Amino acid sequence: MFNFKVIWLIVIVKLLFTTTFAADNYTCTISTNNAAFGTFNPLNYTSKTISVAFSVRCSALLPTAVSGTITFSYGNANSFTRIMKSGTYPLSYNIYKDSGCTQILGDGTGGTYTFAVTGNINAGSNNAMTASGVLYGRIPSQPNSYTGNFSDNVTMTLTYQ
Repeated sequence: MFNFKVIWLIVIVKLLFTTTFAADNYTCTISTNNAAFGTFNPLNYTSKTISVAFSVRCSALLPTAVSGTITFSYGNANSFTRIMKSGTYPLSYNIYKDSGCTQILGDGTGGTYTFAVTGNINAGSNNAMTASGVLYGRIPSQPNSYTGNFSDNVTMTLTYQ
């Protein structure tokens, strides 16, 4: 008789938002949901990938061009090899620009990628513009993971040129 223990992990990555302005003539906000991986069973020996939509809305009193970059923080890690934690227990994961999970999102250094935000706020467009995108999260196969509720906080920063 065999006794199997099923391990379930609940994992959430909170995406926090900040904006930095180079000009006083427009304001922008980033909107997205938390990247909730839900339940991850490490005994399946498979990775788990999710997608999360986000949008940037900029408004101004007068028509203007908008140009900026969205960067991403490390989160719990000291590098862009990200980890979630449940207490002191780690769980590796990362966030990506592409659905194939090859372009790690970061600050543009060390081979990481960012999102560009460009557009025009035109008269007659409610003095606003919206740009949108999708980011992808992946937990690789980790059969020796601990059980628990894992989380991380990654900050998305919008900086304007």
